[in-house]
Amino acid sequence: MGYAQDSTLASKRDKRVRASRGGWHYLFVFISVAASGLVWGAILLPFHAFRKSLVPPDAFLSGGTVFGDVFFYGLPIIPALTIGMILGRFLVRLIPPARTALEPELGENTKIVSRQHKYAKWGLVALIVVLPLCFLGAMGIWATTSTRIEVRPIFSTTVHSYDWSRVSEIETGCTKGRNSVNYHFVLDLADGTPIDLMQDQEWNFETAYPKIQSALEGRSYGFSNAGFVGASCATYTRPSWQEMLTHPPTYQHSAPTP
Repeated sequence: MGYAQDSTLASKRDKRVRASRGGWHYLFVFISVAASGLVWGAILLPFHAFRKSLVPPDAFLSGGTVFGDVFFYGLPIIPALTIGMILGRFLVRLIPPARTALEPELGENTKIVSRQHKYAKWGLVALIVVLPLCFLGAMGIWATTSTRIEVRPIFSTTVHSYDWSRVSEIETGCTKGRNSVNYHFVLDLADGTPIDLMQDQEWNFETAYPKIQSALEGRSYGFSNAGFVGASCATYTRPSWQEMLTHPPTYQHSAPTP
């Protein structure tokens, strides 16, 4: 009888311990992810300022090229996660109950500390490799002004400048996610270079739309809204955006009414 009671008490105690460990473990994961996000932002901050400095002062829209954004936004995630996990471990260890509950994960076990040092070395190597690639990504930009379209490919040292007459076709579309819709307004230039004017600044695009209309006035170009109409995005789209994504910019001479 006494043995059964002891087993029951031990079982309840083990459940409480597991519940406590589980709660602190979630906190550890949350802090590590938050730290990774902060490290990612810190890596991008100086390169973002550098990218902005490359945009012409008279540009009304600008953004990153496809490969430029992959290098700029994507690659820093690798060192950020590694450094964030190390920072998360350090910060959670400052909380005595968490340090006690998460032994040996956060303890001074020799193997664990050795593994953390190995992660730190890999994180440093990844950071050294990623920083110059992130710099290259920051250089991959496009910008539009009232008279020209400028594109700097990621591995190019020169800026390619196009007159608006070099726009051969405009393709509009949308991509539906689980909880969001992304819109596209792609300029296909005569040499095959595509630029999505809604890639980074969807809301700025509406403000800039009258300038796009003026720049394309009198120009000859193709227009396709199959990616927008065919994707049945009109249900989720504001009337003013429907107008912009359904008709060519020079279909009307004034900005769409919100």
